[in-house]
Amino acid sequence: MTPCLSVIVPVYNVEKYLEQCLDSLVGQTLKDIEIILVNDGSTDHSEEICRRYADRDSRVRLYTKPNGGLSDARNYGLERATADVVGFVDSDDYVDPDMYEQLLRTKAETSAQIAIGCIRRVTDDGMVYITRTMPGDCVFNRHDAMEELLYSRRISNSVCNKVIDKALFDGIPFPKGRLYEDEFVTYRLFDRSDTIAVNSKVFYYYRKNPNSITNVKFTERELDRVKASLIKLDFVREHYPDLQRLVEHSLVYDCMRAMTKMERYDHRYDELLLGNMKKYRRSYLKGNHSLSAKLFVTFAPRFPGMTVRGYQMAKSLTHGRVR
Repeated sequence: MTPCLSVIVPVYNVEKYLEQCLDSLVGQTLKDIEIILVNDGSTDHSEEICRRYADRDSRVRLYTKPNGGLSDARNYGLERATADVVGFVDSDDYVDPDMYEQLLRTKAETSAQIAIGCIRRVTDDGMVYITRTMPGDCVFNRHDAMEELLYSRRISNSVCNKVIDKALFDGIPFPKGRLYEDEFVTYRLFDRSDTIAVNSKVFYYYRKNPNSITNVKFTERELDRVKASLIKLDFVREHYPDLQRLVEHSLVYDCMRAMTKMERYDHRYDELLLGNMKKYRRSYLKGNHSLSAKLFVTFAPRFPGMTVRGYQMAKSLTHGRVR
């Protein structure tokens, strides 16, 4: 019998957190669920942990493949998912026991192609804080949902707090080898959806890991987020021209974010970072952004090295970051 939901979990060297993640999935109040574990070449005990869960619960299906990265593992899981609706969970995160029952109910009651829950960030030392919330349940048409997504304050680009019609992914794979893979995909899924519904309850717990790949110092892969925004900008300019400014602001922020991860500014990236910051600076400065961010964007194109050094000095004193 075909399950009503397939949940895809890429697994790579997460033995410390994996049991909490899998316990939260096998313990779902929704019993008609398929849990697809894609062991992406782990070198720790992650595969052994996955095997234990697969051996004792027939709903858990384990696949092992050579390491190809998060996108490759998600695509691999999508190809093997048997349900018409899919969800994704990162293997160092966990979810509430009623997440999928609630989101599928929201999806059915609103005839939505995508249903979304809210996210709470958590840390190993017990710190908990909300990152994406809605004041109440909401139902959006395509345009309004796209605006909320691009605004990126209440709806996250992450696919992990959502249930999504599998058919929406036809021809839209996750980009292999890219960082910030959801930035390349989620807006295109929204574009294919007539209705997107939000359940305002917090269901998904995203673990803020200071050693994760998105929190380490600058590498060229950090530029993937900038490249994703450039592709997104072309798409939005063509299909949602009234929302173009939102992507322009995100693009400037992505350029700024890449620079703030550098210990010293690297002029090899002038065209990509400074060029786009100059091009869309005026639009960004008109937006509702912090004074520190506006100052960074004002001075960085002319004095990138000095601006980065100044940011690093301020960060060492305040442990903050430009927003």
